Amino acid sequence: MFRKIGLPIIAIVGFLFAGIVVILQSRKIPSPPLQFQPPKSPYVHFVAASGIVEASSENISIGVPFSGIVLEVYVIAGDLVEKGDPLFKIDDRLLQAQLEEAKSARGVAVANFKELLGQPRVETVPPAIAQVKQAEVNYENAKTRFALFQNVSDKRAISLNDWNQNYYDRELTCYQLQQAQAQLDLLLSGAWVLDLEIASAQIDQAEKTMEVVATDIERCYIRAPIKGQVLQVNVRVGELALQLPIFDVSISTIQIPLMIFGSIDPVHIRVDIDEEDAWRVRKGAPATAFVRGNSSILTPLEFVRFEPYVIPKTSLTGANTERVDTRVLQAIYSFNRRDLPIYLGQIMDVFIEAPPYLPYEGS
Repeated sequence: MFRKIGLPIIAIVGFLFAGIVVILQSRKIPSPPLQFQPPKSPYVHFVAASGIVEASSENISIGVPFSGIVLEVYVIAGDLVEKGDPLFKIDDRLLQAQLEEAKSARGVAVANFKELLGQPRVETVPPAIAQVKQAEVNYENAKTRFALFQNVSDKRAISLNDWNQNYYDRELTCYQLQQAQAQLDLLLSGAWVLDLEIASAQIDQAEKTMEVVATDIERCYIRAPIKGQVLQVNVRVGELALQLPIFDVSISTIQIPLMIFGSIDPVHIRVDIDEEDAWRVRKGAPATAFVRGNSSILTPLEFVRFEPYVIPKTSLTGANTERVDTRVLQAIYSFNRRDLPIYLGQIMDVFIEAPPYLPYEGS
């Protein structure tokens, strides 16, 4: 009974179920509507390109004048600062010690100069005068003794040795008197002018050393080169800030900047125009940029300049070593970001008004 009635019923139900499943699966599911349509050029004739938003000053990689441990970081990414505001500080304790050493050296040089200016000391003059007087007395005594020998009528009464002894005593005391008088004159004349010049030069040298060290201490405060915004901070307190070039050939790697800084008033966008379309773009041509993902956000662009050198195209993925077999002309435009959700480093679609494809007519 089951074979005659049940199996056919089961087969019919299975066939109907399979048919329903096939019908349901064959129905075309409608695609969800696009929330935002792709950007459309506002110009009849145009050149389409991509551009990356950057600071109007271009991105400034902040470095250090010499390597050192970071003691303070005064800003965070996004801070707006004025020209000269401190960004971070590197260790200056060794320089502070060198400054104190230079100050001490200047103090010694000043003391030496004052000592020379104060010559002769009042206390040193009387002994020198006494030396002169003593030499005068000795000379007069020797001269008198020798005069007695000279006045002897009979030279046989004195020996030749006594004569020579008294003669040389007179000459010796004469020279001693001249020496004492010369030393007194030298003392009373004060410091030698060349000694004063040397002492003065030593003061100048110490002061210049102080200026150099003080300048290095000031350079420990890494300051904003212009008015702008801190775009990226890659340095922390306690880290070693190295004085390295952005590209170090010895290690063949890209060095990460300690900070990235730039002016954001206005903002620039660097547009890569394929060399095939470069001839169609005119200086001052109007352009419009669209935010990717939301074509309703757009901004007019104002032409700034062309970069005169055509370069290999860089794939805008953030890795500036990626190259393709195309060269591009870079055009710089500016715009006022206002409150638009546009950020530096962002890629935008750009349309530049261009003449139609007609034979080129040179000027």
